[in-house]
Amino acid sequence: MKNLEIVKIFREISYLLQMVEDDPNTIYKARAYEKAADVIENLSIGLEETYLKNGIEALNKISSIGSAISLKIEEFVNLLIQVKLIIMTN
Repeated sequence: MKNLEIVKIFREISYLLQMVEDDPNTIYKARAYEKAADVIENLSIGLEETYLKNGIEALNKISSIGSAISLKIEEFVNLLIQVKLIIMTN
């Protein structure tokens, strides 16, 4: 999974969270996703490769990537691996 794919997903999540104006926590979450997208967009390392080589701890060390965002990246990478395995076995 390329960084720019993750950026696109995070920007979409941020946009959708901004539509929910009732809960102040959603605005905080939306900003967190947007900030993470900005950071990821400018990274010189691949997040998928970083995660696969060094685990979630390596993602947590990246500026503006907290534990919740790291877990989402982990989820995306693992889902992509599962999809690839399904495609390969069919």
